[in-house]
Amino acid sequence: MRNLYHLIFCFFILCALQVHSQNLEDSIYNSLDAFVATPDEENLDKLKLEIKAISQQNLKSKEKLAVIIAQCNMGYYSNKYNQTQQAISLYETAWSSYQKHNFKNYDMIEFCLKPLGNLYTKTGNFSQAENTIKIYINAAQKNNNQQQEIAGIINLSVVYHNTGHFNMAIDILEKKIKKSNLNAKQKKALENNLTTNLIALKSYEEAQKLISKNIGKPLLATEYKNAAQLALQKKEFQEAEEYLKLAEKALRKDPNITARKLAKLYTEKADVYLAQQEFTKAENSFLNALNSLLPHHRNDVFTSQELLYPENTFLSIFDGLAQLQEDWQKALDYYDLSFYVSDMIAENITSQHAKITHLSATKERSEACLAILFEQTKTAKDSSILEKALQYAEESKAAILKENRYKQALALRYPEDSLIKKRQKLEHQQQSFINKIIRHQLSGKKPPEKLMTDLNKTNLSLNKAKAVLNEKYPDKKSMPIALNALQKQLDSDAAEMRLFFFGQRTVYHFSITKNTATFEKTGEAKHLRKLIQKYLYFFEEPSLINTQISDYKESAYSLYKGLKFKKNNSENIIIIPDGLLSFIPFGALLTQKHKGIQFEKMPFLIREKPIIYQTAASFYLDKREMSHHKKRLGIFPIFEGTPYELRYSVEEAESFKKQDNSEILYKSEATKAAFLKKAAAYNILHLSTHAQGGNYTIPASLAFYDETLLLPELYTLNLNPELIVLSACETGIGKIQGGEGAMSLARGFQYAGAKNLLFSLWQVNDKATAELMTSFYGHFESSKSKSSSLYQTKGDYLLNPRLKNPKKSPYYWAGFVYYGEIEAAQDTGSTQMQWIVFMILCVILCIFLLLRKRKLTKNKAH
Repeated sequence: MRNLYHLIFCFFILCALQVHSQNLEDSIYNSLDAFVATPDEENLDKLKLEIKAISQQNLKSKEKLAVIIAQCNMGYYSNKYNQTQQAISLYETAWSSYQKHNFKNYDMIEFCLKPLGNLYTKTGNFSQAENTIKIYINAAQKNNNQQQEIAGIINLSVVYHNTGHFNMAIDILEKKIKKSNLNAKQKKALENNLTTNLIALKSYEEAQKLISKNIGKPLLATEYKNAAQLALQKKEFQEAEEYLKLAEKALRKDPNITARKLAKLYTEKADVYLAQQEFTKAENSFLNALNSLLPHHRNDVFTSQELLYPENTFLSIFDGLAQLQEDWQKALDYYDLSFYVSDMIAENITSQHAKITHLSATKERSEACLAILFEQTKTAKDSSILEKALQYAEESKAAILKENRYKQALALRYPEDSLIKKRQKLEHQQQSFINKIIRHQLSGKKPPEKLMTDLNKTNLSLNKAKAVLNEKYPDKKSMPIALNALQKQLDSDAAEMRLFFFGQRTVYHFSITKNTATFEKTGEAKHLRKLIQKYLYFFEEPSLINTQISDYKESAYSLYKGLKFKKNNSENIIIIPDGLLSFIPFGALLTQKHKGIQFEKMPFLIREKPIIYQTAASFYLDKREMSHHKKRLGIFPIFEGTPYELRYSVEEAESFKKQDNSEILYKSEATKAAFLKKAAAYNILHLSTHAQGGNYTIPASLAFYDETLLLPELYTLNLNPELIVLSACETGIGKIQGGEGAMSLARGFQYAGAKNLLFSLWQVNDKATAELMTSFYGHFESSKSKSSSLYQTKGDYLLNPRLKNPKKSPYYWAGFVYYGEIEAAQDTGSTQMQWIVFMILCVILCIFLLLRKRKLTKNKAH
């Protein structure tokens, strides 16, 4: 009987649990249905709290799926109410959970991945957008769902369009259009995006053919917008306006109309008015766009930062409004709003590549701000104008390197923080997956689907970890550069600073000493590009300077004048280059005209004082403590018996080995794995090998004995050495990416944590390199100053009586540049004399004491 009661009791418990499970699942769907019936922001917030509480319970499979469906719906409405980041977070959480539990019975492409990919595009997170879209294109192809595949191709073409890869967009669109099994609606949608990209490439005739096919028929809003863009290019302004009116009419009939689509239409109208110089109409259109995104905005009150959210349409609006202001301060206020939104967008991007793409536009904005402030310097002598201009120029430089330095400093300050460790681990995983994808692409292979999925999962986890860390450590914005702090440090270093800003139209520079500071227009960018390109031509081959000495001298002096250098009594000069100036060997510029052909007698800038380069002014002020290791590691693959053998690297290795606390990885020992394993444990890293600067498609690379290390692989390292010497070709060369500078190996090592670097700007001669490096370390051993040692090394090379004049050409010695701190050279001669005097005094004292002792002994005997 007892067993029967026990069975009945268990039966009722199971029934109760089943009812509870059904009630919980039903509760989720009932709450969702109730919200969808009367959606608003207040009810959405309530639903989010309810679903969050339920998701934290111990749920069964059906309940977990119900939560995922609710999250997708909440993501949709969050986006609708301009809660962009919350929408992204909800979709990401839903997608992570769906993958984790391996669900199959919900259309995640339609209700999660498509909107999530679009949100990534909207917020400028293009790498994440591309990866997400490719995942659901692959899934749609597997499921034979052509409609979702086409949607993916169109959305991917938008990503390529927004990142300037118009040909890639055209390629994927044309491939799909050629398929014979498309219906008219699908083909029209693909052709519409194809038209957009043809217009961007200025292929107007081809674009016109596609548009003409449908003129006279009812068109989509996007088709009317394309027709308007084409009319605008032809300066048919009235026609452009009419097409945009039709676009607005079609858009307002669209049940899926969004505030963003309407705002973008208004900005396009503003562009047409600007082209006709109808500035009042243009301003009203920009304000209409702003009011679409901010329904409660008032035109008579300047926009508050508190109202804004990560949305790239704001950038077009505020930049446009800034250009229309007569009041220069109000113009800067609008640009500052653009910078603010841009920072918010960048905050949510985890991929370095996507962040660089996003930040490239900020340099144009900085140039516009500098142009406004420079005009003010003509009538006002207010030092605050110079300081504000300096801040704009500084903030345009190396934003990602600065952010990474902040993260490294945070890790050093809180070494046991589990969140920081988790983020570091995820960033390492992310970059490892990216490196594998790059290697597949370089070999002409399509990356495996699993690799793309693993990267996507890592990105989602990294987004969550980053959000939690930002709440815990919110104050990461770099402080403004204080001019007085800069001048105080320059006084301490007996230095002057020349900071350049190389814009699309104009080049500016700041000249700062301990007592003075000036903000000047260096010249027109177009003119200076010509001077720079002419000067750099002479360093393309070893013989060019020697065979065209007169032309070289003229070019070197012309560029010196063009950059408006002035004589100064400082002992050191710090140069912060920008754009093309990053590739200039400033030390080889001539400070005056010279008639002779003997290089050792030429008035090179390096003859005057040591030249120290920096990436940004804030890096110059950074007094981060270096590694406490006192060991040196040299990498010398040599490549013996191959066409790439570095014969003189053998001498360089022997010289390096003689230094105290030095270890070398020689020939077959110099593998990539050995370097990666050992690098963090050494104070000085010296790499004598081959390198390539890369190009627009292939990243820079560094050769080891067994394999090549690609630039992105450096992003996974965590180094903190006193010095890295890249004794290899083109280690400072790479694709220029806006204010971030050249995507070079040198920058890669900076990202990894190096503060001081010595590297090359072109394909250096290995014999000259060996001599320079041997001399550099000799001086460094005695002076303990990196900047002074390179200065002395170059001076010694020019005055070396064993070298004939052709070998003293700047091609052989000017290629190596030093980025880093300034240290006063130790006066070794004076120190040695002090020791000699001290030893002599000690000897005299000993003799005196010995004689005195003998005298006392004799006296006692008597």
